[in-house]
Formats: sequence, C-alpha cells, structure tokens
Amino acid sequence: MKFIIKKKVIEHQIDRMQTAILTYNNSPLSSFFIKLTRGGLFIISTNSELSYNAFIKKENLIEIQDVGFCLIDGFFLRDVVKKSDSELNFELKGTELIVFWENAIFSKTIRDPSFFPEIDFEQKGVKLIVNAKNFKKAIKNTAFATTNNPSQPILSAINIKAEDGFLYFSATDTTRFASERVQISNKTRINISVSAKNLKDFIPPELDSDIQLNIEPTKISYIYDDLTIQSRIFTIDYKDISNILPKKSEILYSFSIQKREILDLIDKTTIITPGKDNVINLSMSKDTLKGYISQHESGQSNVSTNNVLSFKINSMFANDSRFDPDFVEVNINYRYLKDAISVFDKIIEIHINEKMTKMLVVSPERPEIYQLIGLVLI
Repeated sequence: MKFIIKKKVIEHQIDRMQTAILTYNNSPLSSFFIKLTRGGLFIISTNSELSYNAFIKKENLIEIQDVGFCLIDGFFLRDVVKKSDSELNFELKGTELIVFWENAIFSKTIRDPSFFPEIDFEQKGVKLIVNAKNFKKAIKNTAFATTNNPSQPILSAINIKAEDGFLYFSATDTTRFASERVQISNKTRINISVSAKNLKDFIPPELDSDIQLNIEPTKISYIYDDLTIQSRIFTIDYKDISNILPKKSEILYSFSIQKREILDLIDKTTIITPGKDNVINLSMSKDTLKGYISQHESGQSNVSTNNVLSFKINSMFANDSRFDPDFVEVNINYRYLKDAISVFDKIIEIHINEKMTKMLVVSPERPEIYQLIGLVLI
C-alpha cells in the first residue's frame, strides 16, 4: 500500500470518525482499518456498537501507487495527521506503516487485521426520512434521562418509535422520564432502542438537512458525504412507558412561571451545596415560589420570587379537605428538575399528580415535549 493524500482530505474524515475509537491500548477497536483500492481509500472505525466507514474517492487522492490494507493505531494516525504539513505520504513496508512529508518521517508497527471485526455497511431494511437537526434536538432533549447503570443496559437507551407520521423519542432511568416527538413525511412504523451515547455521536454537528435512515433488526444507519454511520440496536424489548404520564384527571396542582425565574431561584437556593441527594424543597402558591434547603453540615438557604404566572388546584379536588387549594410543597432532585427545564424556552408549566409522587414539566410553546420527574418522599 502506497499513496499520497492532502492533509485536509484525510483529517476531515479522521476527525468525524474518532468517536468510535476505544481508548484501550493495543485493542483492535482502538485502531483504524485502512484499505486502498484503485477506486479510492476506505477508512473504518468501530467500538463494536458505533461504526464509521469513510470513502475517499481516487480523484481526491494525489497519487495511488500500490493498493493494500492495514490496521493502524488510531491515536497515532490522528496525531500524525494533525501534525503534518499540506501533503502526507503513506507507505506500508512489511509490518510497519511509514508516514512522511518534507523534513519529517514516522513509522508505526501495524496490528493484525484479522482481529478487526467484519462490518456490513450495506444500506438495507426499512427506510425513514427525518430532518437531522430535529433528530439531534430530540436526542439532546431526552438523552439525559437515561442511566449509566451497566446492570440495566436497556435504560441507557432511547426508544424511537415511528407511527402516524411522527417519530417519538422516549427515555427513562425509572426516576424520571423524557419524551419528544418529531414530524416525519412517511408513514413508516418502527420501534427500536439505541444507546443514548451512540445517538449523541450519530449525526455530525454540521448536518442539518434531511437524511434517509435505514433500519434493520440489529442496526440503524445512513450515508452522508461519503461517510456511512451506523449504530447497533438493542435486541431487548423496551417496555412501553407511555402510560407513565399522569392523565388530566390525575393532575392535582398546576403552576406556571418563566424559565429564567425558576432557574435563577434554583441556582440561588443551591449555593450552599446540598448533600448527595441534591434535594430542594419547593413551595408553590398563586403569589410565590420558594426554594429551601437545610443541611446540618452546610447550613440553610431560603430564596423566593413573586414573579409567578399562575397557580391553581384541579376543580375536581377543590373541596377535598386533604388538599390545600392555595399552596403545595414538594421535594425534588434539583439537578433532574434543571435538566427537564433546560429543554424549554420561555414558560414552564409544572403539574403535580394527586398522589404527590410525580412532577410533570411541560411548556405551551413546545407541546410535543414531556418531562416527568419522581418526587422525593421525605
């Protein structure tokens, strides 16, 4: 294998593909598989779940002398490309890959390519067209509700379901729930679950146009700018959690406030650094929102704002002596609450269920988004 290529051409692809490179030393999955043909250069990276296959056409290579393939340390290739001048020479000699340009030469022992997995990048399965910008936004607005607990891998996934012209995104760690829907043009029906970590890297930052997703039983993939990107799909069924949201008849209290007001109150109240449980006490009424934290070791904070938009009790419970019609007090993980609020723009609506176990956070400007958090019972 021997070829010459411009730095900007290969660096562009390496930058987009390095998220699938594992950090383990000497692992085949911490490598790039490079294959040079008469038609161009293939570069592949994978961490066994997220995979990239870039193709650089021969017209984008300065010169192709000898075809061949090798498996090379990913961090060596990334670093040597970044340090290079405008053009790089690659030459495979026995068990070493030589990379050089004027006044600089590097060599690196290659790895055994037989240990690199064979990956099928063929585009098959169900076709689904979606706007990449909307897809990325839905991932951002739900991914934080997943878990990192390795004993519950399915809860590290975002469930993606297509029906009735919408794509529904749902995520939960059993303590909170986040969902969003995106409109799509076709009536395709799918129900898959994909690692949130993989989905965060699934679409390049610069891509905002429509893409065609190809969904098979074990993978989801698409092609963009001569780069094939695909992720493994969980084979474990994702439990239907759509009924976790409280119905209108189950809503006891409703409260609304500007996003900036409640975030400012939370930030001020948590100055004293609460304990590991991150619990904040919130008191809501038609005139005031109060935040309160009391920690034996760190002290107390008590912050309030009068800039409340509305507060009301469900008329079904107005005459129920168990509930105060003018006031409600709850305890909640403030980090979870900030995550939920962050996906909205202006007005925040908070709804508390009759059992005082759930807080539903929504916004009239984004009715397609639901954020649900379990209340802390103290």
